[in-house]
Amino acid sequence: HLTMEAVSLPEVAQEAMAAVEAAAQQADVRLVLSLSPLAERVQADAVRLRQVLTNLLANAVKFNRPGGRVELRARPGGVDGVLIEVHDTGLGIDEARLATLFTAYAPLRSRGPGADPSGREGAGIGLALSSRLAALMHGGLEASSTVGEGSVFTLRLPKAPGLPQREEVQPGASSAALDIGTVLHVEPDPAARDAMRALLAQRPGLTLLAATAAAQAAQMATDADMVLLADELPDRDPLDLLRALRADTRVRRTSVVVLVRELDLKRIDACFDAGATSCLPRPPEPQAVLRAVDQALKAL
Repeated sequence: HLTMEAVSLPEVAQEAMAAVEAAAQQADVRLVLSLSPLAERVQADAVRLRQVLTNLLANAVKFNRPGGRVELRARPGGVDGVLIEVHDTGLGIDEARLATLFTAYAPLRSRGPGADPSGREGAGIGLALSSRLAALMHGGLEASSTVGEGSVFTLRLPKAPGLPQREEVQPGASSAALDIGTVLHVEPDPAARDAMRALLAQRPGLTLLAATAAAQAAQMATDADMVLLADELPDRDPLDLLRALRADTRVRRTSVVVLVRELDLKRIDACFDAGATSCLPRPPEPQAVLRAVDQALKAL
């Protein structure tokens, strides 16, 4: 089931970029975000859009080269559309692979000329799913590539009705009022809880709750405006807990960010399928956490 609504593309794009940030740093690949002010809102399912963008960005990082670049761009696509493009400077995809790229289990890169010397191929099931999701959101997904230079994946979506809403911020104004809310951090590791407490102290007015296990978290989640959920808990699979939270009408719309130890595509997809708002590496990058918290509490 998809929920089609007006979605802020800058917010979803930043969350998807944050989800692959650790992998990009490890691969020595630079991430760049370039969004046109005329393409800030799309009509889409926010969770599925985030899943598609994360998949495209993760592939662009995985099949890139050291010192490479991945750029996520958005621009108007005609009168009623928005084009979201993921450009990479990887080794490219040959024409034979491009023809079957969005078929389940199609390899993402060839074994012939221009193949990745590391042998990385990866199943194309993520792209097949992304293509289906794009179609369900009344859009489409296309790819173009030049072997030896890189690839471009283009997601086409309908523009959200109405004008973009811009937030005016006065110079020097404090954003503390936007940050007031309650965050539940579900984490069994005492050192990680202490680090999160110190980080979120940068947000005056924010109340931080802490739970060390799923049973405790299930009881406390109804009091939270946002949940930071570690992907390893001592008493229950965290994704089972997430599904239970999404089944509870009191928590169904609460932002839940899963902190994932291994940011592989299969795990990210599983988190989104269970109802995650977004994924971040564990331990998380401090600025990515602050961005996610600000976005969640700003939406209250």
